[in-house]
Amino acid sequence: MSSASRRARCAAIRLASTSSVGRHLRTLEDLGVKQQHEAYNGDIVAAMIDEEATVKVYRRRAGHVVLEARNPAYENIDGDRAVVLGKVVSVLRRT
Repeated sequence: MSSASRRARCAAIRLASTSSVGRHLRTLEDLGVKQQHEAYNGDIVAAMIDEEATVKVYRRRAGHVVLEARNPAYENIDGDRAVVLGKVVSVLRRT
């Protein structure tokens, strides 16, 4: 396998909502996201649901997916219909 085929596809996205604020994330930070379509419990993921992108904690409970908001002011989202776009692997913080 060549080194080019082993490289992960990554993208930077800007966190614009306050629903994911907490757990070391702040509004308007840039997040490094590794493109992948599967996730494990506790992963912070970028996902699409109902044509909107969101950044949440991925949880599997009783055979269902829950996208967990880190900000207690927001409710968790039923993630059974969500498409995982990738896993957050870095936070690019401006000082």
